[in-house]
Amino acid sequence: LRWIVVVDGEGEVNINENNFTKFTKVYQISKRGCPACRNVGLKKIKVGQEELNYIIPLDADDKLNTEGIINLIKKLEIDKFPWCSGNRVYLNNSKTPHWRNNVKFWKEGKLSENWTSPFPFHPNNIIVDTKLALKAGGWPEGAAPNEDLGFALKISEFSPGISITEVIALYRLWNNQIIAQENYKKDKKEAFKAIEKEINTIRKAKDRREIKAPTL
Repeated sequence: LRWIVVVDGEGEVNINENNFTKFTKVYQISKRGCPACRNVGLKKIKVGQEELNYIIPLDADDKLNTEGIINLIKKLEIDKFPWCSGNRVYLNNSKTPHWRNNVKFWKEGKLSENWTSPFPFHPNNIIVDTKLALKAGGWPEGAAPNEDLGFALKISEFSPGISITEVIALYRLWNNQIIAQENYKKDKKEAFKAIEKEINTIRKAKDRREIKAPTL
């Protein structure tokens, strides 16, 4: 497991080395937002050379579930799926929204046609073949605070994937997180517009019908 930590902010960065492996690389950007952080990390990956064949996005306030990650990677390697989503739970192990009770196969280009709110799975909890992530162009930087949703839709336009029921992350609730902020709903509407535009640009190039973002 290789950690790529991207810090969005100014000032000194203090990393507790006990929380990471010796393979950790740390980068810092200046207040550009979560999508930019994700893309900086993606651009730093050398496919194959360091065996970084898959990527797993993780917010700083969440925790990975190792057993679930191993099962998702098996799904990618054995069944040859370029991307796979899983479930997540709160720190007390109760289920979060977007919970899936069954396995769902997604044909290429079909996830966008089934874009609902809430989303069919939690887009933050996903493992993706690095080459696919690079091919799709990474996270849409005009789509915060829903850049992970936009990323999931983008990769699904280039490849089939699967959603399974394994838990791959534990989710932490706290007072100042984005979903608790006053402007979240307004920002989400703007993000959906940006995502819709970017997805339809991809779909037009692939001669697919236009999609519409769900109404909030």
